[in-house]
Order: sequence, then C-alpha cells, then structure tokens
Amino acid sequence: GENQGEILRHDHVVRLYRPVPAWTGAAQRFELAAPAAEPGAAQRIAFVVVDAATQRPVQALALGC
Repeated sequence: GENQGEILRHDHVVRLYRPVPAWTGAAQRFELAAPAAEPGAAQRIAFVVVDAATQRPVQALALGC
C-alpha cells in the first residue's frame, strides 16, 4: 500500500474496547481488568459516556495507570 516501507507512529491507539451496561440512574460499580502495558509504554484508560439514542459522546475521562 501507500505506507510500504514507512514507519508509522500512532498515539492513543485503542487496544481494548469494553462496553458496560447502560446506567440505570442508581449507583453502579464496574470492575475492569486492564491488560499489561507494553514495556516502556505509558498506559492510560479512557472512559467515554455516550448518548444512548445517538451514540454521540457527551463526556470523557482518561486516567494514567
């Protein structure tokens, strides 16, 4: 392809995507096991809240591990 022979750098690559059940309005707790980070790489976990009707993001948070 057009990238043959090139070294590409990608930031913020999603390596695992896990949807959780829709919020019911009550307090909820979720436990998610994160995969091990690659040696020398920083690991972050991002949470994105989407509108159930449109799937458009309404809030996001990224945490360093």
